[in-house]
Amino acid sequence: MNLSANSIDASLRQAKVIVTCGTGGVGKTTLSAALAIRACMLGRKVLVITMDPAKRLATSLGIDLHPGQMHEVTSALHLGAAPGQLFALMPDTREAFEEFFRSISPTPQVADKIIQSPIFQILARDFSGANEYMALKKLNQIAQTQTYDLIVLDTPPSRSTLQFFAAPQTLSRFFEEKWFRILVNPANRLMASTLNKAIGLLEKLTGRGFVIKLLEFVSALFETEKGFRQTLSESTTLLRSPTTEFFLVASPSPEMAPEIHSFIRSIGQYSFHFSGILFNRALSGIPAGDRPVPENKKNAMEILIELQKKEGWVKAEFGDKVLKTMPELVRDVHGLGDLIHVAKLLG
Repeated sequence: MNLSANSIDASLRQAKVIVTCGTGGVGKTTLSAALAIRACMLGRKVLVITMDPAKRLATSLGIDLHPGQMHEVTSALHLGAAPGQLFALMPDTREAFEEFFRSISPTPQVADKIIQSPIFQILARDFSGANEYMALKKLNQIAQTQTYDLIVLDTPPSRSTLQFFAAPQTLSRFFEEKWFRILVNPANRLMASTLNKAIGLLEKLTGRGFVIKLLEFVSALFETEKGFRQTLSESTTLLRSPTTEFFLVASPSPEMAPEIHSFIRSIGQYSFHFSGILFNRALSGIPAGDRPVPENKKNAMEILIELQKKEGWVKAEFGDKVLKTMPELVRDVHGLGDLIHVAKLLG
């Protein structure tokens, strides 16, 4: 398939990992899938990973994406003689969590203590930073196998584009909390006696056995600290590799400009390789002002022209950091045919 050469294609040909970032509702998952399809068109063996619980990737690909199962999508693409391959994965967070703690625990007994604790169920479901950490863990694990030419990671949806990077570090600070260390290993008998009285009081409020189970869980968790930090270090090394590139998906609206600037600054602070911005759902592709407009539609056309002007200001503000501006489509992306269309628009 003959594709025009551009900076996006250069990244798709050279990178080993592409991480797409962005707030919810900007079409990040759709563009992640489209980037993976375009890389497949360029002849690469590609895996696209999503941590999106809403299963938007499965909807876009038109497949039933079961958590934890690898799906090959190549044959369904009908790309003719294109030599690439495309796979999709939505990790099972709960299963990945169990696998992770078994891999970093010093003994199987410690792993069992953690996984069988009722506190583990809360941690796996609700603990801040857990989903982001598991995304990095899975990415690093698959990258080490060197099975794929390119991995596209669709980061978990978040209110802030920076949350994906900050959350794992926040989770790691759990091991630095002095109060938890004191709970696990009181410094002296007086403190231990005081803690026992406090635990007795807490058990009256939370139910018999809950606090003891909590302390047992925390104690076992601290035994995994070395493995936890090693995994985080390996993931950070992968993200800082020159073969890992970051794309920001955003809408070209003035309201997004401050967050885009903040994201670009933070990418530099993390020492990650920022490839550029994919502006999505732009109105600039809609014809305006080049033909007579009926009187009853002049109001709408004036609003459209004003919005297009604002988009132009935003694109000018970021200049050569903008890789591509994708138009607002006439309908939502549903199925591989739509995604292939978007993939071609990336050229």
